[in-house]
Amino acid sequence: MKMLALMHTIFQQDRPRSQSLQQDPLGMLDQHPVFDLPLESQDAGRQWTVIRKEASPSFGRVPSNTLSRIISRFASNLDSDKNSNFQLPWNFGPFLEDVPRRLGRNAALDASAEAVMAAYVAFRTRGGGDPDRNDALCLNSYGRAVNALRACLNDDRASSSETLCSTLMLLIVETLSGLDKGKILSHAGGAAGILKARGAVKSKNEFEDKILLSLRGPVIMHALFTQEPIFTNREWEALVINPMEGHGVDGRVLRVAALLPNLLLNTRSAFAQSRIDYVKLIDVHGHLRELHTAHALSRREVVARFEEIDTREASTSALPVQTMIFHSHYARQVAVTLAYEIMLCLLLSTICSAPPPPHLMDSDGFPWSPTVDPFIYLDQVGASSKYLSDLGDRVTAHRPLGTIYMTFVLRVAHVAAPTETAKARIIAQLHDFASDMGVPTAKIDSELQQLGEYLTLRDVRGWRPGKVHPEEAPTGSSNGRYQDPGGYRESAKVVPEASS
Repeated sequence: MKMLALMHTIFQQDRPRSQSLQQDPLGMLDQHPVFDLPLESQDAGRQWTVIRKEASPSFGRVPSNTLSRIISRFASNLDSDKNSNFQLPWNFGPFLEDVPRRLGRNAALDASAEAVMAAYVAFRTRGGGDPDRNDALCLNSYGRAVNALRACLNDDRASSSETLCSTLMLLIVETLSGLDKGKILSHAGGAAGILKARGAVKSKNEFEDKILLSLRGPVIMHALFTQEPIFTNREWEALVINPMEGHGVDGRVLRVAALLPNLLLNTRSAFAQSRIDYVKLIDVHGHLRELHTAHALSRREVVARFEEIDTREASTSALPVQTMIFHSHYARQVAVTLAYEIMLCLLLSTICSAPPPPHLMDSDGFPWSPTVDPFIYLDQVGASSKYLSDLGDRVTAHRPLGTIYMTFVLRVAHVAAPTETAKARIIAQLHDFASDMGVPTAKIDSELQQLGEYLTLRDVRGWRPGKVHPEEAPTGSSNGRYQDPGGYRESAKVVPEASS
């Protein structure tokens, strides 16, 4: 397939520079198709013959005429010769190219394929045509797909490749439809549950390799916002190491990111006590510093790779199609890498804002200085935030589908912005990119403060890193012990040491 050939080109071209391909925290990539071109009748018939010949017995098989229409429509929107604006496999993953020949054997996959096409039509025609009708068709097909998936999860099809794929396809539907972020994360969590129930985060075949390549980012994002560990560190490693990409820089970025959820849970647990658990906090601090060093090396490589291709032409739109694809991918990887670096540095700055425990009068042997270290990390956070904001002006040629990651990374950049002027600029950019995806701006504004408090642990400790020490916070009691302003809060679950 053209997409796999292009991916192979990326892997081989960049391998001397430890390069590889992967998907972002939201599981999306970039490119652009011919919109809903009908297949020639003989092509559609050939596709259907292959399906009928190769398919295993189907559960709840859709009528043959409906399935033929789904196959035809799906295949016609997989053109990988186009640029980054609308193309589906380059935005969401190469597994989509394998979907047509797998239709007809799993009701959940059939229904989710139809839902993806309905959502794609609604997305392409947003602002014109009959948007109400398209949205209604999208919601109806989405409802059928959810019901079909629910049925598959209740029997022996739950662990099949097709069921796992349909879960990821529903995530795509929700992304294209601008639906609630919580629903998107919940389907990522559902996919994680399927993987967990199978007993090992290993692929069964090449099709699952492609699915996991796209699924890693959403699962990591889901894990960052849960109160219980999803995988052990070894299970995370098994999930993010993918045979399709080797050991390049994109994979290294994901391997660092995959360790963040458990470290975040342990940090929150250490701070959630009435007195800080310094034993746990010092252990987490050591792991985070190691990750920070490794991630900084990857970040330099990712940024240099993007800057080199971005300066080839005065205008991005003047780039040849294949170079445009590389530009889109490299920009996306820069954005994801910097977003993870911001989260990593915010966590370190929060930890380093904690003063030495009272019994350590001499803090020379303590692993951080609360008057120095937090500001080192916050300076890095501010620089990364500015780069992300500047990047927003450099990737507009890839809108709308080729920049879907910006609605996430700009949220993180806003948390890290050092000044009100910088925050205002990012909010304006965020509103602009969100309009491509049909996300209400009021909803974004309400989420920004919550995200900031969560990533800086202010929702647990009541203070912002580098601003005020816990015993100086207005929520401290007369005896100096910190009191959670929200009252009783259940501690986050701790990841056992044996599972790391």
